[in-house]
Formats: sequence, C-alpha cells, structure tokens
Amino acid sequence: MPDNAKNAIRLAVLGGGNMAEAIVRGVLSSRFLPAESITVFDPVEARREVFALLGCRAVADRDNLLPADVVLLATKPQIARDALAGFPLDRNHLLVSIAAGLSTDVLAGCVPDGVRIVRVMPNTPLMGNVGMSALCPGAQAGPDDLAVARALFAGAGDTVIVPEDLMDAVTAVSGSGPAYLFRFAEALIDGGADLGLDRDTATRLVLQTILGSARMLVSGEAPSVLRERVTSPGGTTAAALQVMNDGDFSGLIGRALAAARDRGRELGKG
Repeated sequence: MPDNAKNAIRLAVLGGGNMAEAIVRGVLSSRFLPAESITVFDPVEARREVFALLGCRAVADRDNLLPADVVLLATKPQIARDALAGFPLDRNHLLVSIAAGLSTDVLAGCVPDGVRIVRVMPNTPLMGNVGMSALCPGAQAGPDDLAVARALFAGAGDTVIVPEDLMDAVTAVSGSGPAYLFRFAEALIDGGADLGLDRDTATRLVLQTILGSARMLVSGEAPSVLRERVTSPGGTTAAALQVMNDGDFSGLIGRALAAARDRGRELGKG
C-alpha cells in the first residue's frame, strides 16, 4: 500500500477504553497514521482527554465521528450492537471490530449491506506494545482491507490471520491467555510464601523468572526442549513436574481452554 494511501485514511474509534488507547498509541508510534486523522468517541471526559493529549480529535457525540474511512469498534461486546445501531456506515466504510465473540456475520447484521468487516481478537499486552492480535476478514473484505486492519495492530505487537471458525479458539488461547499466566504467577508467589519466603522476595523471584523464561521462549526453541534442559533426571524440577503430571496438568489446561472457547461461542449468540 503506498504511503500516501495510508496517510489519507481517516480512522474513527468507537469507544475509548484501554484497548483502544493501546491500538491508537501503536498506530502513532508506527507512524501508520498521523494523530490528526484519528477521531475517538467516548462518553467519559477523562478518556477523551487521554486521546486529546495524543493529538487526536476526541468527541462526546458518536455522530461526530464521521467522516471516516475506517471505523474501529472498540466497545464492550455487550453494548456493541447498540453502539452500531443507527450509525451511518455504508459500503465505503471498513469496520474493524475487537468485540469478543461477535462474528462477522453478526456484525454484518448490525450495519448496512456492503460494509466491509474485519474481526480482530487482540490481547491486553497490546498496552505494552507486545500484544498478539488475530484477524479474520468478513465476506465483503478484500486483501487491502485486511492489510489496513493488520497495520492498525502491528504497531503494538504481532499479528496473525486465522479462519473465522477458529476465532473462539484464539480467544481462549491468546485473548484470555494473559490471565492464565497471571493466575499461575499468583500461585507461584503464594507457594513461595508457604515455603517460608517473605512475599516481596517471592514476588521478585517469580516475576523475574517469568520475564527471563519468556525471553528464552521467544528465542525460537521449542518449549519442550527448554523444559528438558532445566529438568535433570531425579532432580528437584523433575519432582515438581511429576506432581503436575499426576494432577493432569495438560488436561486441566485443555479443559480450561475449551471452557473459554465455549463461553465465547455463547457470547457470540447473544
């Protein structure tokens, strides 16, 4: 896509929460769009001020979002349908949605015929520019639409394209994934405290261990290989892992992911 085509894009953001802020900050840091081409709607003045300080136009009236070429739907999924109701979109607009659980077919039923739609499942590490976003195009969206949508998220992390029938699986693995890691960190800290460590020391040990381990994981070696390097036969790590295996750790994670996927499907049905 030519640079002049990128800079000509006008972005309207429907909902100015933390995820919208992370996306806009990524767009600005990657220089995909200039601040003056972005308008954000949020009814909360404090949230509008955040975007105004970034140089964007921030409005309290949804109808003042347009004109725009791309509309980012960044509301909670429970109110997404109401947010789109009566909103004057047409076939000239690309709608990019991060509303969890709402399929492109559901979204198409909320907007006039011909509106191109790309559905995205980002996760909260976008707020630290290390997010993961999975995208799938709707029936009307073409390659250029997908490229524009991808560029909106690439400034705040990595992106992948997946078939829509796997988006609920993406939500279970990546969208909800940070919470699983946070819960595991909680358990490690609690366990360290139970073993006699003071809570501050346990917290520092766990957080640095997670940070260092994550950096090793992104080096490209398989998790199983890295795990085996830490696990000496008959050693302390092997003893701990045996307890996890005896408790069906992998099965527990699989059941948790299935529950998240199934809940996503329920939400999508309204």
